[in-house]
Amino acid sequence: MSSSKFMFPIEETDVSDTETHIKFRSKVDEWSEWLSGDDTHAIIPHLHSMIWNHAVFRIVNEFRRVNFQKYFLSQNRFLAEFIDQSYVSFQATAVRRQIERGARTPKHQVISLQRLLEDVEKNRVLITRENYLAFEGLPYDWEPVRDKYYEQLRHSDGMATWVSTTGPDAWETARAEHILFDQMSGVEAANRCRTDLISADVFSELKNLMSSDVLVKLRESTNKLIAHAADEFSRSSSDEEPQYFAINEIGDCHEILIRVANALGNEILQIAHFGTFPTPQFDIFEFFNTPWADKSGIKELNDLWDKYSDKVDEQARQNTFIDYREVYKD
Repeated sequence: MSSSKFMFPIEETDVSDTETHIKFRSKVDEWSEWLSGDDTHAIIPHLHSMIWNHAVFRIVNEFRRVNFQKYFLSQNRFLAEFIDQSYVSFQATAVRRQIERGARTPKHQVISLQRLLEDVEKNRVLITRENYLAFEGLPYDWEPVRDKYYEQLRHSDGMATWVSTTGPDAWETARAEHILFDQMSGVEAANRCRTDLISADVFSELKNLMSSDVLVKLRESTNKLIAHAADEFSRSSSDEEPQYFAINEIGDCHEILIRVANALGNEILQIAHFGTFPTPQFDIFEFFNTPWADKSGIKELNDLWDKYSDKVDEQARQNTFIDYREVYKD
């Protein structure tokens, strides 16, 4: 598990309810691991993988579209079918994993954006205004700290001074954090209280996003047509017959997931941000203008295909229980 996201020990934070703050720290560290920790299934790295896969497919698909009358490898139906099937399966299961609800038993538990949302809402009483500020060790009452800073500035003889951005002296950051929490709590500045909570409406909006029609459609399609081979009755028992989805619908799903991940990780918890589109560390179009294989290479590929075809034919001729030779041995 990654180290704690908290920069200051509890005894150096400006909180009145230490017991709640300790629970808050424990949950934040757990949520941080789900979002961007070292776990194989951490949410944000998984989102980056989805976005990258989608971008690569868009490039390949566009190349096929603009060169459909030319002789390029991208027009090979054998390869095109493989690319399309791989893309659909990857995206369907990847999005489906992020909208999976938390399990009732530990041995079936998952890491998903949906589970994170559920757990944060369940524990929203821990995300008080004072805990929100204490994440970076900020002072709750920032005005006296500001006044002290200006007083010191007046006696500094014009000397430049550093302005803290975290910790007990970071009054400007604390002022800004109060304003941000005002927006999520719906509390006016004049009515601020250490125990203010993020409004339930915030979580309702996030849940509505995770219940968007496009995500529901993709979930049903994946469950009935991709991840499971639903029979006719199962498919017809849905409100609508499950349908495959379009490329633009995959993009819509990504937008929703990124938005919810940022709302939880960056705005509500202050622990992680989706960031930017992954930057390639290599030339993504390297060898695009070169052949796939020379004549000798194609001969080897043909031989490999025939060898595998013969192997499958041999498997298909085998019987598990019956030996027909017994019928004709006399």
